[in-house]
Amino acid sequence: MTTKKTRATPATPTGLRGKKLLRAAPAGLRGKELLRAAVNQIIRHPETWDQGDWHCGTSHCVGGHCQILAGHEVDRYTARNQVVEAVGLSDEAANWLFDAGRSLSEIRAFAVSFLADEPFFPCDYQLRPL
Repeated sequence: MTTKKTRATPATPTGLRGKKLLRAAPAGLRGKELLRAAVNQIIRHPETWDQGDWHCGTSHCVGGHCQILAGHEVDRYTARNQVVEAVGLSDEAANWLFDAGRSLSEIRAFAVSFLADEPFFPCDYQLRPL
């Protein structure tokens, strides 16, 4: 009999929005685990995601999710700096990731590269002649 190994991941809130998400957020998520938790929350519950605004009622952009999951109070004015520090993003990466026009597939592709310590080239997601 073989036993399937599973990777342990930190508990993350699911299906929660706004202040309930903040109250249920595991304190102290940082770096790769913070970005992983935020992207997984968005993938599992896309109704909690609105890339157009840091915090809009019960939905948040990827940066807003990171701010909450890092244990910070919801505050659009401090969100960017708190998330850049908590995740460990460069200014260039933060500008790209937090862009209001970013799609979920682009955010996920960025996260996959970030988690693997691989460079991410956004130009790979632009349509261009072959």
